[in-house]
Amino acid sequence: MHNHTTTKKDPETILETNIEHFKGLERALDMAEYYGFIGIKTPPIEKADIAVAKGFHGEINTGSDFEKHAIRLDLDQRAALLRMYTEHHNILGQPAMVFYKTVGAKKPSFNLDIIGNSKSISEALIIKTILAIAEEEGYKHLSVRINSTGDRDSFSRFEREVAHYFKQHLNKLPAAHRQVFKKNPLGLLECTDDVCLSVNAEAPQMMCFLSEPSRIHFKETLEYLETLDIEYTISNTLLGNASFASQTVFEVYGSPTDNTKDSQLIAVGTRYNTLAKKVGLKKECYAVGATIVLDKSPKCAKKHVYKTKKPQFFFIQFSTDAKLKSLMVIDTLRCARIPVEHAITKDKLGAQMAEAESIKTSHILIMGQKEALENSVVVRDVITRSQESIDMKELGGYLKKLM
Repeated sequence: MHNHTTTKKDPETILETNIEHFKGLERALDMAEYYGFIGIKTPPIEKADIAVAKGFHGEINTGSDFEKHAIRLDLDQRAALLRMYTEHHNILGQPAMVFYKTVGAKKPSFNLDIIGNSKSISEALIIKTILAIAEEEGYKHLSVRINSTGDRDSFSRFEREVAHYFKQHLNKLPAAHRQVFKKNPLGLLECTDDVCLSVNAEAPQMMCFLSEPSRIHFKETLEYLETLDIEYTISNTLLGNASFASQTVFEVYGSPTDNTKDSQLIAVGTRYNTLAKKVGLKKECYAVGATIVLDKSPKCAKKHVYKTKKPQFFFIQFSTDAKLKSLMVIDTLRCARIPVEHAITKDKLGAQMAEAESIKTSHILIMGQKEALENSVVVRDVITRSQESIDMKELGGYLKKLM
């Protein structure tokens, strides 16, 4: 969770302090706040935002669920959010981690976005938050479908090779499929009839075209998921909309019952670094977000909302291995119902320490390289400066004694 200093006018203009605004999403907001997101009023959408979104919706690059399904990434909301961020980043934080309702949704629906951070920790944090929310809502058999579209050059090379490949195999495809090829060669990649499946088996795969930075970014994202034991499948046909999507694209599935056959798409997400310039802002802005739609049917388990208390602990990580295990620490404390502040999207130790000092928690939890290798956390008393190394398995019980 982040503690943002605001002016008197801020809550009225940006931050949403009235819990009634999130009626029906109390559990979701509670979990999102635990992972560091703040609730904001839904950014007001202007006509220009709607025009931009319609333009992108008309440029579908794949037949995947990401574009076909009723859950669609709310681009008009993202355009409005990016404008809000450029005007009020001092209030929203750096990076900004926000939770807000979608407009006009029939089912309880909301968005999670992180703006201003280029690291793969952002994708992992959003995915983990979605899964935690889904668990609280009673969903079972949660899984993630994920891919990377790389940077603009990576995707352009892939697009050319796919078009060239299908052009060589057009004679094997039915007439209707040839028409799809003329409009959009990538649309053939997820066709499931026998003929297409046979042809697609040898089609180019996006993974082979990633630039080195894109490959590293995706590899790091997957390492976070593996560290957290999150079930995922790399889907070569999950491409989203390349007009705005970049790097990681993902979908989250879950079942409101114990029946795996009831599994349904509950969230879609992507990094959208290039969208800022396309909506008229001066420069690109690192951003990743997801749109989540929850089924509030009676099948879903009813759980009490866990109201977050003021945290006594602030978690700090430094070193690559500690960064990788940071979400594991946060999740361990969540399961133990121990409130904790953190700034895991930040790399620099000084920035994290400064935030810890401003919040005035009683203890700081520290994980460096040594602790990451030993699966431990140093618990330091802010006043006495005394500290003790605690095994991760014992951390929840140890901290409860300090509360």
